[in-house]
Amino acid sequence: MSMAWRNLWRNTRRTAITVLGMAFGILLSVVITGMSSGAYSEMIDYAAHLGSGHLSIEHEDYRDSPQAAHHVQTPPELLDDLRATPGVRHVVSRVSAAGLLSTAHGNAGAAILGIDPNRESTSTMPILEAETSGSTVNTLESGGVWLGAGLLENLESRRGNKVVLTFTDPNGEVVTRLARVTGVLETGAPSVDGGIAIIPLQDLRESLGYDDTDATYEVVLLDDHRESAAVAARISARLESPARALPWFMSQPELASFIAVDGSTGIIIQFIVLLLLSAGVFNTIFVSVIERRREFGILRAIGFSRAQIFRLVLAESAWLAALGVVVGALNTVGPYLYLHEHGIDFSAMIQPGTEVSGVAMQPVLKVRLYPVQALRLVVVVVVATLVACWNG
Repeated sequence: MSMAWRNLWRNTRRTAITVLGMAFGILLSVVITGMSSGAYSEMIDYAAHLGSGHLSIEHEDYRDSPQAAHHVQTPPELLDDLRATPGVRHVVSRVSAAGLLSTAHGNAGAAILGIDPNRESTSTMPILEAETSGSTVNTLESGGVWLGAGLLENLESRRGNKVVLTFTDPNGEVVTRLARVTGVLETGAPSVDGGIAIIPLQDLRESLGYDDTDATYEVVLLDDHRESAAVAARISARLESPARALPWFMSQPELASFIAVDGSTGIIIQFIVLLLLSAGVFNTIFVSVIERRREFGILRAIGFSRAQIFRLVLAESAWLAALGVVVGALNTVGPYLYLHEHGIDFSAMIQPGTEVSGVAMQPVLKVRLYPVQALRLVVVVVVATLVACWNG
């Protein structure tokens, strides 16, 4: 290994250029991977907080037939165990109903969502921060309703006015409820602002004839959305039919499909970057081998075997890969921390209200790289370097 290290610096300029090229490739790969990972994480978290969570406990027929009759009653002890589970951030109950809102000036369809003001906050539902007067969720009292700004405009109503909420109970009967507008949400996402009404959980339960423990879904929010499938599997083992645990990618299939398709593009770009990186390494090793044919001949004459010479070149490649990874890491830490904290401003490209599968896209994209992704990148760089040596 010491001989390989010395050989590496016999042409300092070539080695330095190759290592710097590898470092730049690593930086580029980290930024590309981090941008995709950060964007997808934000979209998944946004959809989870607004809807049924990173995973949900719900009726097995609800997704196919979202009726009031398809609700669940989860044992309180299971919910308490879930709240105490490492990696579980929040567990909240929500009731959802499709309904019609009416005023003297007009009517409009909306998703009516019942939330518990004592358990919900901007941590469980960030869109509550969009309440235009700055009121907290604790001000959402019985008889009140918070409407999206677009929905309020469609109804030609305003804060303080009364609206009639009409929906269908589990028996198929039409029920109505009178509520006063006490909050207005302006998120910037047209599908949200134009179609959401939030009322206290107990109010909606009473109107639908639910018991105090009935819910459309129990929302489970995690520290890491990638654990949703594993946590759902553990919960499912403790549930009785018709209840089931559903990870986010099954409750949000459109979003999951978009991420899968868009993620493939990112993988192709990374492959191209790593291919260029491998080409640079191959060129360095190939030229080095060509220039040292006389040296290799002398080594053969003094007793070195072909295998030993090959291992020498392979050791030089290993040193090159190690140097590239170290310099790349040092070169990447600063930019990554800055982009992770401040993000990249795409407001010139992403217009206000731009959505993907009902999820608003944020104009400032923060880079996020998971440890397993960083480890995978290091492995790929090392393997690509060694493969380039083998081919050289």
